[in-house]
Amino acid sequence: MGAGQRESYSQTAKLLHWLTAAIVVWATVSGLVAGNFAGEPLRSWVSSLNVSLTTLLVPVFAFRLWYRATAPKPAPANLSPRAQRSARIGHAALYVMTAIVLASGVLTMKHDIQVFGWFTIPQPLDHVSLNELFGGVHRVSSIALGLLVLGHVAAVVVHHVSGTPVLQRMLWRRAAELDAEMQIDACGHPLFCAGDIGTAHVAAHRYADAGRMVEGYQWLRKWLDGRAGSGCDWVHIQFHMATFELAVGRWPDAYERFLAHILPAAERGEEALTDAPALLWRLQLSAPDPVEMPWDVLRQAAMRHLGTTEDTFIELHNLLALAGAGDLDSIERWLNAVPELGDPVRICLLRRVAMALRAYTRRTYQQAVNVLGSVLPHLALIGGSREQNRLFADIAEYLSMQAARQAATD
Repeated sequence: MGAGQRESYSQTAKLLHWLTAAIVVWATVSGLVAGNFAGEPLRSWVSSLNVSLTTLLVPVFAFRLWYRATAPKPAPANLSPRAQRSARIGHAALYVMTAIVLASGVLTMKHDIQVFGWFTIPQPLDHVSLNELFGGVHRVSSIALGLLVLGHVAAVVVHHVSGTPVLQRMLWRRAAELDAEMQIDACGHPLFCAGDIGTAHVAAHRYADAGRMVEGYQWLRKWLDGRAGSGCDWVHIQFHMATFELAVGRWPDAYERFLAHILPAAERGEEALTDAPALLWRLQLSAPDPVEMPWDVLRQAAMRHLGTTEDTFIELHNLLALAGAGDLDSIERWLNAVPELGDPVRICLLRRVAMALRAYTRRTYQQAVNVLGSVLPHLALIGGSREQNRLFADIAEYLSMQAARQAATD
């Protein structure tokens, strides 16, 4: 997400969303109720009203499909990759089923279509058996659409309860609330800032960007005291707390936090695909004594998603996990078949980082330094905040020291 890109949908997208939702929900519910429980006068009135409404919805819905395909989109919601894929599939199913309901509703008409008495559309299909066939399709697809709408609402509720209020992206809000979405870090990277945990997240970045690590440690420790949570946002707050702990010399506390909150999230799902490799690298680079790091768990998590994500920043951390685990073969395979992840500039940078990590895994440290050094000034283009991308400067410094030691012993 580029600097200044909002998390909300545009006003046009919101209007189309709520207009479509209102007509679809009304037509589905009123049609089912009137068709099964109402008397003839009310049933006829509801049927006539719904025919007019849904006929007018057809061009509106077609415009909505065009607008969704062509208009700029907001940044993805702060959900795991699996949840984002599920959301895309669910939305696609809603669009397809709505199209089927509207088309079959028009084709099932056995007479001309009167639209609020304003104008008349000739009967689209004058064929009794086909009208009845599309009538059956219309009834089944209407029920399916109703179930998809219920599932959509349930997903919104679940995300809201888990601390990701995705519905806010489709609500009209005051200018001050919209400005709150524009919270960015020192290099212009947008920060999630919804709710209490979002406020803590922004504060953590403010302290880190100002170099006030001791104050950040004290503030976030107090905020976390007595709190519990789960999900991507909670894991990310734990990541920030661990970086503060490392900065103030509390390595054992940071490692314990990694084991308690971040490693389990990486092991069980997709809530720590970036935070887990980034923090374990930080722990490894700053460890006061040699310690066996649980890289294999992160390697397994990375292999589940390697080459499948559309997010280059996540793919970057998949490669970091492989390098931390010393999995040279998997890095080689990735380089030989770089996945299509969209922006060619980001892919080029990602490939260069992979080459540096391959050199690190081969212990050709000077080569790793040279390649990574060429990428560092441009790394922010891949994604991530300044705090997240500081890791790569630390890795480059570590590689330089290793290269110097290697040269001294040759």
